[in-house]
Amino acid sequence: MKKLIIFHLFPVLICLAVIFIYNQDIKQLFSSKIYCNNVDISFRHIDKFSSHPGFEDIFLSTGDTTEIIWMLGSSELGVNTEATPYNFINDNFKTHLKGVGHAGNQSFSIFSALLANVSKLENAPIIILVSPGWFHSESAAGTSASVFLEFNSTSFLDKIAINDADEAFRMYESKRVSELYDEFSNPGLAMKVMNLENHPENGMRSQIFSYPINLFYSSMLSLRKCLLYSNWLSRQRMNRNPILTEEININWDSLILASSEEQSKKCGNNHWGVDSDYYNEYVNGNTSVISIISDNDNQELKDFCMLVKLLKEKKANASFVIQPINPFYYTNAPELNGLISKVEMEISMNSFPCLNLWNADSITFEKSVLKDIMHLSSCGWYKVDKFIVETYNLSR
Repeated sequence: MKKLIIFHLFPVLICLAVIFIYNQDIKQLFSSKIYCNNVDISFRHIDKFSSHPGFEDIFLSTGDTTEIIWMLGSSELGVNTEATPYNFINDNFKTHLKGVGHAGNQSFSIFSALLANVSKLENAPIIILVSPGWFHSESAAGTSASVFLEFNSTSFLDKIAINDADEAFRMYESKRVSELYDEFSNPGLAMKVMNLENHPENGMRSQIFSYPINLFYSSMLSLRKCLLYSNWLSRQRMNRNPILTEEININWDSLILASSEEQSKKCGNNHWGVDSDYYNEYVNGNTSVISIISDNDNQELKDFCMLVKLLKEKKANASFVIQPINPFYYTNAPELNGLISKVEMEISMNSFPCLNLWNADSITFEKSVLKDIMHLSSCGWYKVDKFIVETYNLSR
């Protein structure tokens, strides 16, 4: 009877306990997202992948016959005008441009989404819209946990966790996920493994207790890799189509001047270059002071440097646009000059093209570039369009 209990009943009880405790993890082991096949690949902008999961497989892909330029950023991509690049480029050129992002999509969420698609990065034309707002005040703490999950699904995180070929980047991802871990309500296997990697238990008893848990999650993730992601890196690799150079002549000076004059007309009730309606509702003569965060405490700056490093090492055809803020509203904007210089230097040191629209001097600031206190106007977007066309040789 004693042997029956020890060698048969006890193991069964242990198995049942494991199944009960780790029920959700075991379910996740065999689950994968099923996406609708009817994905409209002609989309111009999506705000986040969590609302459009079917677009995850399309992310960073090339076109059937022509190349696709990918523009990644935050709230500025919600400004939908004829000058916004995902409209202007698509309406005037055979090479198309797609935008991904909304407010809060900062360096780490972009880094993670790119790392999940690392085998698509070589020669991929990618534009990063850099917002100064990422680097000051609360935003300097980096991408929030909620926004991170909007752009990085279980599938994306699985692919990062099982990718042994890019260890340095994977370890950075693991470290950052572990720092956000307590804010995730239902973390998946990949997140649990990343968190345990960065929180080793101290003391013999703690290690004895945690070791089987860590081993269990790691084994589950390895099994999930075999079941769902076998050879995914090689399957993801693609031959990119060339960017077409077309015989299209655009009078940029005229276009920018006309849009500048039009923007000025919209700001009749103020001298700050802010749309009158926006000024009445949100500003009304008030000003604001931004909180400057030191480089050592600026997680966003660290995330940005790692993002640039990833793009450089994986040979992406990347470029950057540094946007301005309104120095009439942000009265201490010049205090951010040093940090913006560091951002520009990081880009330059890695030999990436950059359009720097930053200007914190209220005397020389070009008011018509913005429509409010931080978002580009049509005039500003036409300057970006010109940069894209020239950087990627869209026209002769």
